[in-house]
Formats: sequence, structure tokens, C-alpha cells
Amino acid sequence: MKFLSVCTLAIALLLPASTQAKPLHYTLLHNFCTVGDCADGSFPTAGLVADAKGNLFGVTETGGTHNNGVIFELERSHASYTFKVLHDFCFSCEDASFPLAGLIADVNGNIYGTSAGGGAHDCGTVFRFSPAKNKLKVLHDFCTQDGDGNTVVSALSYAGRNSGALYDGVSSLFGTTASGGANDHGTAFSLTPVGKSWTLSTLYAFCAQSSCSDGEEPSGEILVDDAGNLFGSAGTANSGGVVYELSPTFGSGPMTQKIIHTFCSNCADGEGPVGALVMTSAGEILGTTENANGSEGGAIFELTPNGDSWDESILHVFCAGNCKDGYAPSGGLIQDGRRNIYGMNALGGTGEGGVGGGTAYRFNGTKVIKLYDFCSQKNCGDGRLPMGTLTLNRGNLFGITSQGGPVTAAGTIFELSP
Repeated sequence: MKFLSVCTLAIALLLPASTQAKPLHYTLLHNFCTVGDCADGSFPTAGLVADAKGNLFGVTETGGTHNNGVIFELERSHASYTFKVLHDFCFSCEDASFPLAGLIADVNGNIYGTSAGGGAHDCGTVFRFSPAKNKLKVLHDFCTQDGDGNTVVSALSYAGRNSGALYDGVSSLFGTTASGGANDHGTAFSLTPVGKSWTLSTLYAFCAQSSCSDGEEPSGEILVDDAGNLFGSAGTANSGGVVYELSPTFGSGPMTQKIIHTFCSNCADGEGPVGALVMTSAGEILGTTENANGSEGGAIFELTPNGDSWDESILHVFCAGNCKDGYAPSGGLIQDGRRNIYGMNALGGTGEGGVGGGTAYRFNGTKVIKLYDFCSQKNCGDGRLPMGTLTLNRGNLFGITSQGGPVTAAGTIFELSP
């Protein structure tokens, strides 16, 4: 297993060799719903993104002036962060509502995201927000054209994201819808800037095969490799989910789909792939599943190219014993320059009187090392049920919990440092 050296190499500085087994220090950066009527947002479900200046951005599913969610910023000044709401989503305003997935940032300081609802047809949107102009623009309203899908619950992706690069602002964005499309089971799409407008192309409509063996209702974000192939995960009607590949064809329009692994319900290879995939320098794909061996523990898996096929192996099964390492993986994985991967579990660990409020972990290719037990503080003041993908910023890890906090139970933003 050879992990990629990415431009997020600074994460390697987070855990020097002499302290790799030590838990990290937790800092609470914000407790949601501490402002009247939850004007600061509530119940975040997605991770954070950092811009070139080290500012952090995210969304909440609910809360805000209209209770349709907010875009927020943690503005960085030296080693401290100041929380502020940038945008209140508004269903009746047709801009977007209920954002469920994380954001991406471009080289010019703009941020992009998706919403499950809202827009002109209440089918979801892709939007861009400019902090400098304090302006949100809807780039695409779903249900605008035949077969474009609806209900976007995954984050956007682009060429270079796997390496940690910011979006260039001019190339195509990729994403999925959880429903709609030609077969009404979701789509994969590209969104490309053309002048001052954006053009959406449906790359694949899921459930084109019998029993949806080609996948249905995709929810995880797309991984783009250097050759322009797209990889992602989806559910299936009669098995434990799939990992698929979409390959370019000549010209534009639909892509060729290939299933590279089908998970088996109640089997040792895992079930229910969840969150973002990552790709190593050797072309191996790593991800997590919600279940393994018929239990809700979950697993870390690896897919290795072998000619025209892919071989799957399980690298770690969570909750194989007493669940102290956590279970129920949430969000996706990130990788560093020391052949480690990092992720979070929504449940388990030793917090909350031994019941567990979730964990953050590092996997070094051999074993899982816990970095933090959530709900370790009185009344879960540090938060519980961590969700989304961890984010590296200036050598530390940042993320969110969707519940808990010292004042309310509406979620937290945290920092983990040596």
C-alpha cells in the first residue's frame, strides 16, 4: 500500500514520529445555535474547506434566519478563528435550501456547494458564493432540463482535488444527484463554465441495468484521476453497494460506466460504501463502508487495479472487539505524505461514560490509532456524532460534530492539534 504524497503534506507535521500514538488536543471553535433562533445555524452534517489564506468555510443543514441552513466562515487571524455567518439560505427566495454536503474553494477565494432542496423547482442546486462580494449565484437549478436529476446530497469535485489543489475556477465540476434522471435513480453530471453561464451535462443515469446492478442513489462525492476517469460509490437494490468507474468517450456527453467492485450484504468485504474515496500514487482506491461482517461496525477497504479488473481487500474492520476504536464511519478519508489515512467514526470510542460519541483516527496501513474520543467532556461539551471529512489547515485537523456542545446540542466546530 503506497500512499500519495499530496500538497497537504503539512499534515505529516501534525504527528511527528515520537508522538504518533498520543491523542490530539481538542479545541472548541464554535457551538452552533448559541445565537437567538439559531441564527448561526444548527446541525451541520458536512466537513470544512480551507481557502488559500487558511480561512475555513462550511454549511449547516438547518438554522439561520429562514431555518434553511447557512454558509459560515471561520476567519483566520494568526492562530485564532472568528466565526461569522456569510449567507442565510432561503427556500422562498429560490436560491437554495438544506445544504447537506461540504464545500470546495477556488484559487480566487470563491466557494462552491450543492443543496438538496431549493432553487426554482425545489429540486436542489449547485451554487457559488463570493465572500468578497457577499453574493451567492445559483449555477444550476435541477429539474430545469429533462433527465438532469434532483436532490443533490454529495459534494462537488474536480480534477486535482485528490492531490489537495484548489479548484481553478475554469475547468469542469463533477457531482451526483440522489434521484431523478432517465431512470429516476440518480445521475452523475458535469458542470462547465461557458462564458458567464454554466452548462450541465448528464454523464450517466443510474439503474440502467436490471435490479440496479450498476448502482442507484449515489451519495458520495466523485474522485477524478489524472486521466479524467471518475470514480464513486452508490447503493444497489440486491447487494451491499458498488464502486463504479466512468470513463470518457470521444466528444462530450455520456460516459462509459464500469462496476469495479460490488459489495456483498452481510459479507466480509463490507457493505454500504460511504463518503469520499481517495486514490494513492499507485492508483489504489481507498474508502470506508458502513457495515462489515453483518454488523454496523464498518471497514476500511482498498481496491487495487489488476489488469482490466480490481482486487478488493479489507484493511481494517471497526468494532471487531469492544468498539473502543469507534464504528459507523462517516464522511470520507484524507491522506498524507507519510502513507497514513485519516477519518472519523460517528459512534463508539470511550467517551460518554464508555458508550462513545464517535472517534477521529489515523490508519498507518497496519492498525488504527485513535486521535480523539468525542463526548469525552461533561455533557458532551466537545460534541458527539462527528460527520463529514476532516480538513487539514496549517498543520492541524478541523471538523464538525452534528450534535452536542457545551451550551446546546446543535453541533460544534473543533480543532485537533498536537
